[in-house]
Amino acid sequence: MSDTENGQKSAGFAAFFRNPDVRAPVVWSALGRMPLYLVSLGLVLYVADRTGSYATAGLVLAAYTVGGAAFGPFIAREVDRRGQRIVLPITGVLFPVLLVGLVYSLPDRIGVTLVWALLAGGAIPPVSGAIRALWGTWLTKESERQAAYAMEAVLAEVFVITGPLLLSLLIAYFSAGTAILVGAVIACLGAVGLSFTKAGRELAVTGDVKRDWAGPLRSRSLVLLFVVLAGCTFALGMFNLAVPAAAEDYGSANAAGVLYACSGIGSALGGVWYGRRKFTAPVEHQLTWGLLAFAVGLGIAALAWDNWSLGVALAVGGVSIAPLSAMEFMLVGRLAPKRTLAEAFTWVMTANAIGMAAGSQVAGLMAEPLGTSAIFGTAAVAALAVTVFGHLVRDRFGEPPAAEEDEAAAEAEESGTEAEEAAEAKDDRT
Repeated sequence: MSDTENGQKSAGFAAFFRNPDVRAPVVWSALGRMPLYLVSLGLVLYVADRTGSYATAGLVLAAYTVGGAAFGPFIAREVDRRGQRIVLPITGVLFPVLLVGLVYSLPDRIGVTLVWALLAGGAIPPVSGAIRALWGTWLTKESERQAAYAMEAVLAEVFVITGPLLLSLLIAYFSAGTAILVGAVIACLGAVGLSFTKAGRELAVTGDVKRDWAGPLRSRSLVLLFVVLAGCTFALGMFNLAVPAAAEDYGSANAAGVLYACSGIGSALGGVWYGRRKFTAPVEHQLTWGLLAFAVGLGIAALAWDNWSLGVALAVGGVSIAPLSAMEFMLVGRLAPKRTLAEAFTWVMTANAIGMAAGSQVAGLMAEPLGTSAIFGTAAVAALAVTVFGHLVRDRFGEPPAAEEDEAAAEAEESGTEAEEAAEAKDDRT
């Protein structure tokens, strides 16, 4: 339901931050996530330097990524069951310990290093899922949640920029191995700090609630939303590979970092705009327009003819990314059962990783024979296909999760009734 229907004014960023209880979670959660890009990029540089092989570095990074994608949702499930106060400090301590093992296992024991990388990826503190679950549970007004999730989308762009910058600074004065460990300690401090905030302490623990193996995936509407998410990141995966390739085609491979920054700045500005706006349309209807703007933004990059025009295209096209992310966060918070929010938001990252990997692979196959303009164009077409699909199923995203839970309970009750009738019939026969 929109704020207009509730007769409320949009909270916006200013009103959101006037609440003193949200400031500490924002700061600690940002601290806990800011160095994660530093760690992943530092792993590549450190392993390549110690082994002399970028192929080995890629293998270690893959193991680290797989660990996060495979174990992350189940770690987040423990956040839902046991609370942030327990899980965040445990993973916060394990994460740097496992990375120490990884760093000191090189270069002689590559097999052991891969195990350390897999476990370290799985032990990444689930700060993103925890803070987004906190906003979905703790904030009662939709306008407040809109501001919170828009801020989350903006922070994601900030992390992409600040993480590599901090890595460069640490490498300049120390080494890649030191940078990894410093980043891990910062992530630990952020996770522990978040768990001891007032909001983290008060967030309900739901371990007494009966669960099943599917968790939030029991919501069919949520699964449909994850398909939309994976489709978006498939297009982004193609886009992310095309940008450095295009920079090289236009004569300056070193411009790739600046081009990514242009997209990030555009996205951040779009997120700030979205967080300050009041919308009468429900968020599932906003999603259609967000997806369409995203597709058009990707297509603009296909029209560029040099790095300057590409930078402008990426800045303009990037404006839709953070608002689209905020809409998706709001829908996850709506569709996932409240007892499974941390796990649901972690599944978002898994869906994103799957889509991103698939898109990058397809773009890599297209790069040599077709060129970068074709990759940008194909990414836009893929995003348009996702837009059509998202529009067709958007009414499912307006359905409250309670309806699906009631349906599942009705099915279970019906099954139980049938079983009882069958047992009675058997008794009658005997």
